[in-house]
Amino acid sequence: MKLATIPEISKTLRVCSATLYAKIRAGKIPSYKIGRKVLLDLDEVLMAIRQGGEK
Repeated sequence: MKLATIPEISKTLRVCSATLYAKIRAGKIPSYKIGRKVLLDLDEVLMAIRQGGEK
């Protein structure tokens, strides 16, 4: 598991940061909050996208 920040993931996936934040708020993408940082696991994000973001 490699955690990355939202800006890093958005650059990697070529998606807007606001899109990632919206999907996190909607519960479609799992996230981890450490202090003030919101971190994502790239593998979990990709799996959520492949599944259509549905839980």
